[in-house]
Amino acid sequence: TFLDRGTLDGLAYLKMFDTFAPEHFKAQLKAHHYDVVVLVKPLPNLDLRVGSGRNDTKEEAERLVDLLSEVYEAEGYQLISLPPLPLDERVNHLLELVDQLS
Repeated sequence: TFLDRGTLDGLAYLKMFDTFAPEHFKAQLKAHHYDVVVLVKPLPNLDLRVGSGRNDTKEEAERLVDLLSEVYEAEGYQLISLPPLPLDERVNHLLELVDQLS
């Protein structure tokens, strides 16, 4: 199963906006475990995604990636980075990763 977002992502967003999570919230988020966590790096043309529904800037997206790394690594996950490649290369890279892990 592939998930677009993980439970710990919420902690990264809270850090991004200098908001603190109550301890019971953190405990619930940490109750789930992932076998593999792939960190998707922002595309270089992020600001050109007009009409995508996203409103974050490239700088905000890069900061979020840093915070996601920090949060997941703090919980003991070894992140696998998915580099900012063209879509077809990114898909192939991810499929190769899945094959390696299967």
